[in-house]
Amino acid sequence: MYLNKIILPITLTILLFSLNFVQANNHMIHQTSYDISETDNDWWPMFQHDLSHSAYSTSLGPETNNILWSYQTDRIINSPSVINGKIYFGTNHIEGQIMTDSFVFCLDLYGNIIWQFTAKGNLASSPTIVNEKVYIGSDTGNMYCLDAENGDLIWRVSNSNSAVSSPLVTQNKVVFESLDGNMYCLDTDTGETIWIKSLSIDILSTPIIVDGKIYVNNYCLSLSTGQKIWTTEVGLKFLSSPSYHNGKILVGSQDEKFYCVDANTGDKIWKYYIGSMTWETSPAVAYENVYVGNHFGFIYCLNADTGEYIWSTKMSARAVSSPSICDGKLYIGSVDNNIYCLDAFTGEKIWNYSHDSSFSSPAIANNKVYSSSGKTLFCFGLTESSDADLDCTGSININNVETESIIETTFTIANVGQNGSLLNWEIESYPDWGEWSFIPSFGEDLKPSDGTKVVEVCITAPNIKDNSFSGVIKVVNTENTDDFELIGVSLSTQKNRQYTLLNDYWLFTFLRNLTIFDYIFI
Repeated sequence: MYLNKIILPITLTILLFSLNFVQANNHMIHQTSYDISETDNDWWPMFQHDLSHSAYSTSLGPETNNILWSYQTDRIINSPSVINGKIYFGTNHIEGQIMTDSFVFCLDLYGNIIWQFTAKGNLASSPTIVNEKVYIGSDTGNMYCLDAENGDLIWRVSNSNSAVSSPLVTQNKVVFESLDGNMYCLDTDTGETIWIKSLSIDILSTPIIVDGKIYVNNYCLSLSTGQKIWTTEVGLKFLSSPSYHNGKILVGSQDEKFYCVDANTGDKIWKYYIGSMTWETSPAVAYENVYVGNHFGFIYCLNADTGEYIWSTKMSARAVSSPSICDGKLYIGSVDNNIYCLDAFTGEKIWNYSHDSSFSSPAIANNKVYSSSGKTLFCFGLTESSDADLDCTGSININNVETESIIETTFTIANVGQNGSLLNWEIESYPDWGEWSFIPSFGEDLKPSDGTKVVEVCITAPNIKDNSFSGVIKVVNTENTDDFELIGVSLSTQKNRQYTLLNDYWLFTFLRNLTIFDYIFI
């Protein structure tokens, strides 16, 4: 009797374990779900790309002066902004011609017009696009707010009769400087004035906003109230629009020096003599360096933290645009009617392109450079063509796995085509057995210099035991479907025996024949 009390719990434990094993083996294994989504583009929604005027984009940049398309108007085109698949820019009157109207244009990324808006005065400022609204100023003192989708006027405010800078938009405020010597802050939704600050400066530059502070000319102001936080006395009047880097304000001055001042105090950190500055070009910041042009056609690259000289390059004439940077390249327009592409690390010229007028400050987005020359807007970029060549490496061979188990493996993709080519690819098909997921399942703008791209594969084995499966994964070049690769796949499942107490009488027979279990079944 005592032995029965000991053996019975042990036996029940064995039986329960067997039942649990059966349930676990028959249970549907949950497949890991992956969120495969396209990475957001690094758009260029305002002058110098962002509120701190880095003028830097994570986009790729064209390695040649190949023109994908151009768009022409009957007026001078100013610096564009690019966001959400649309290009926005304003126009100026042509000197010597009687014109009363200017226009705001919206194009798609292929250069087709979506809408245009008629405005008064030259729209020399770059537009800023935030929350589906376009903000742009004119030389007659007007600030316009338009619907980004259809160009409808939301509001227009005229606070002066003087030209205004490119606007900055943040925290429901529109901030801009005017040649009347004032800084203005308006409500983004209504255009109502929040505050006006007199600076008594007759230099027009676009401010920057960092951590609730506005930096413009020699001033630092509070974004919320417009009150002065500090005024720096270093040098003469700051001439260019500033840029921000690691707690520092970087800006050119009328005394022919380039300054770095503390963003919190205005105290000088370093200065570097670069020669005569021009108000037409502002600094750009990338790779821990600051890039700036001068009146004599030199482009300087300095260490942004220390002011140490890194390199300089002489163009044939002075810069008339601010530099824009991406992908190790610097793009800038010159008064010699060229746009230049320089190596951002050495200053060596990569390419240039000449037209009939000087080029505006470039905007970089979607792996393309957008810049205007006179009445023409150009889109520079690489032609996505059969110059790219798809290559895949790897095979998938999986043997003797449990049914419905999850297997993870990889293969690689590369562009082995011509230098400068861009490869767009996708996984077109895969075996119809099991369950499959790929990370990523497609890719864009893969260059030969990018090397191999790893594709992670997750497979859930079929729920069929003791079987073999085979097939191929087909990867295609979406710009040339004749260029494809096949990845071979094979998989076999184990010969698993499903232990069930209801169907397998042998288990009870085995237990009954054990001498120790005689005490249980008496």
